[in-house]
Formats: sequence, C-alpha cells, structure tokens
Amino acid sequence: MSVSLSMLLTACSVNSDSENIAQNKEQYLTQNSVSELANASLDLEQIYSSVGGSNASISEVIDLAQNLAMSPEFINNHALDTNGYVPVAAVAVQGILSLDESAIQQSSHSNAFKNHALNIINGQQNIQSFREIVMGDDRLLISDKKVLLDAIDFSLISSEHGVDDEWRKRKFMGYVVAQQVSSLNVVITATVLNIAMKQ
Repeated sequence: MSVSLSMLLTACSVNSDSENIAQNKEQYLTQNSVSELANASLDLEQIYSSVGGSNASISEVIDLAQNLAMSPEFINNHALDTNGYVPVAAVAVQGILSLDESAIQQSSHSNAFKNHALNIINGQQNIQSFREIVMGDDRLLISDKKVLLDAIDFSLISSEHGVDDEWRKRKFMGYVVAQQVSSLNVVITATVLNIAMKQ
C-alpha cells in the first residue's frame, strides 16, 4: 500500500511539473522579443505609409496606427497579445518627443532604474555605452536590468532613416514607457515616434 501511495504521489508530482513546464513554455512563447517588436513596428510603419497617412497630426497618426495594428491579420502575423493594451495618448507621445522626464519620474520603477533611464536620455555618450553600466549596477533588480537593456537594444535597431542618438533616446524612452502597459503599446508607440520624427 505504501508503494502504491508513493507511486500516486509521484504521479501527481510529475503531472504538476509537466503542467508547470507547459504553462511556462506557453508564457515564454507569448512574450515577444525586442527584435520581434521592432519588426512589428517597421511593418506597421510600412502599412501606415501604404495607406497614405502623411502630414497628419500626432493624434491622427496615433488613431490610424492603432486601427491598423488592431487588425486581426496584423495581430496574428506578429503574435501580439492585446491583453492589457491601453490606447496610446497623444500627450504621452509628445512628452516622449520632447524627452519630458516626468514619464520616467512618475513610473513605478525603482530610483536606481529611474536614474539610469534619465542618464541615458540626458547623456552625451552613445546609448550602447550604457549597457555595461546597467549590467554592473547591483542595486537594480534583474527585471529592471532586463527592461533597460531591452530598451537599449530596441533603440539601436535601425529603421532605415535618419538614425542618430537623439532619435535613439526617444525610441529608448518610448520603449521604457510603453512596455509598462503591453507589447502592443511598444509597437504602436515606436511606430508613431518613427512617423512623427520623419514629418
């Protein structure tokens, strides 16, 4: 009887482990990588350009980009999760374009995170040079390091037009602000910033 009970407990334990592995794998598969988000943003920008939304206000760019991004075809093509998505606000995009620090200051991140983000936004050195500084800061949580490093990586992916460090700072800040909401917010915010900076 003790052998049967032991086998039953082991079987339950194995089922629990396999269920956990399946859930973790599913969660991993629904998370988009930085390059996938950048590709989705570039794709959305191309779709936007093909429908002729030039010389529009920030609000008009946001409305059209959001409508295009919310199409089932776009969502499915880029495996984007719409859960948690909140419409992008024109005031938020304008704040990012002007590098308004209040979006970072008001975030729920730690002071160490905020300091690094603000140093990157206000820094005179190349954004990529901040990677080692972020990785070496023991005050940062692993999750904070991941967001900052992902934001740096995201800002360094070229969108094939006028790339400079001032543009990268806006793309970095857009990622930091939008990732708090959802991956779809990251894609739409990046697209709107790209379009706005080209106008």
